Amino acid sequence: MESPPDIHPNNIWGVNLEAQHGETYLGMVVRDNGTYESIFIRIDSPVKSWKDL
Repeated sequence: MESPPDIHPNNIWGVNLEAQHGETYLGMVVRDNGTYESIFIRIDSPVKSWKDL
């Protein structure tokens, strides 16, 4: 039962950096016990390479 990813800036864990784009960003950690936070999203179309943009 570990913690989920955090939405920043939220003044928790000492993370107060402003988002570079938009208003928030996601923070995830890897822990000493081998656990980690992760996210996923289902997409309905292929992802383009930044080279193709």
